[in-house]
Amino acid sequence: MLPQDPSERESLYRRNPDAFRKAWEQETGEGQSTDLRAAWEARFEIDMPSDAPLLEQSTRPFRFPIAASLFIAVILLIPYWRTGTFDLEWAVPYLATLAFGPFLLYYGWGHVRFLFLSASMAVVLALFWFGLEDWLLLDILESGIDKGLDVGIARQMAAQSGRLMLLHWPILLFGLTASIWVSKTPGMQRVDFIHHAIQVAIHCAIIVATGFALTGLTYMLIDVLLGFEYTEELMTHLMTWGASGALVFGHAVWRSHPTALDRILPLIARIFIPLFCLLEVGFLSVYVGKGLAILSHDRETLFIMNLLLLAVLMLVILHAAFETIQSRFNQILLYAIVSLGVVAGLIGIVAIASRLWEFGLTPNRLVVFISNILLIGTLGSLLWSMARNPSKDSTQTVRLSLNQSLPIFIAWATVVTFLFPLLFGLPVVFGQ
Repeated sequence: MLPQDPSERESLYRRNPDAFRKAWEQETGEGQSTDLRAAWEARFEIDMPSDAPLLEQSTRPFRFPIAASLFIAVILLIPYWRTGTFDLEWAVPYLATLAFGPFLLYYGWGHVRFLFLSASMAVVLALFWFGLEDWLLLDILESGIDKGLDVGIARQMAAQSGRLMLLHWPILLFGLTASIWVSKTPGMQRVDFIHHAIQVAIHCAIIVATGFALTGLTYMLIDVLLGFEYTEELMTHLMTWGASGALVFGHAVWRSHPTALDRILPLIARIFIPLFCLLEVGFLSVYVGKGLAILSHDRETLFIMNLLLLAVLMLVILHAAFETIQSRFNQILLYAIVSLGVVAGLIGIVAIASRLWEFGLTPNRLVVFISNILLIGTLGSLLWSMARNPSKDSTQTVRLSLNQSLPIFIAWATVVTFLFPLLFGLPVVFGQ
């Protein structure tokens, strides 16, 4: 039963809005005045719109995060226990699997086919990396001199495909996690998953920042009490145990308080969208004035261009993740940031095409070129959808367009993760 004191009711509502709303709906009409009911119902509709799906709040103890973090830490520490040295490079191909594995297991429990497919892909990637790594242990330049230039170029292609495989594997796992989450959460869409993933990342960052502060204090305490002889060994274990559990505990905190950041993230989007509009204008003014040659010959500048496009897309997704009516000014800013993003993307595509024409085809250039085409296509479809329905709220238009575009990026990540190593790496592993 809800307390009668207004201050206690307000405190209870702020601690757990969903539980308060359920209790209020059960007690509606029991001694409540019409004005009071209307006031609370209006507040519910503002904070938690009736057409927005409610997330289930988890009240379970952190048993699963503890078990998952212990398992990951043991996997990472086994080589250290055997050799006495900690070299993280051996674990790089498996970090993404270890990071997303607990989430796939958590949400996919009971979906045997889905878990088997995910595990099979992880095994295939690991086995292929073992074979590719063995061949790439030889110096690429020396192999080009001893066995001919064509062999050296083939090994460079294989090395690029291996790095691209490791970069796109987390994106594919992210997409698999999104698909199983959406299928098991009624009323949710792909854009909602990205919104909630951002919240998990923020919770994780808070945990990591707090962990670093505590680790620093622990380091000083150990150094004073035990001396430097034991500090390195103990700190290796502390850092590994802490880092292994950061992501799963960030997810567990979000599960316990799924709406904690819902009022903060819209404000962040409103602040950064105007700033990114100014940034895009400045970027385009500088590089258009200097000419396209600087983009086609400067890899770092081209990389910054791609980061800018990704940031624009992420801000648009963050903007679209809220079921609130946007002001006319915010809609104009959204038009501006998407339009400038399309212009910047077209300039980037021209620069990448120039590099392909001048320097030839490589896995890196091909991936950047097609990825930019996908980004431009997504932003272009957003702009077209908003232009066709100018009278409608931009939020729903953007959500519909993004929900259709996100699977394309996951499909492209799948191609880069598995097809590129077959095209560029397999001939080196088994044919040279």
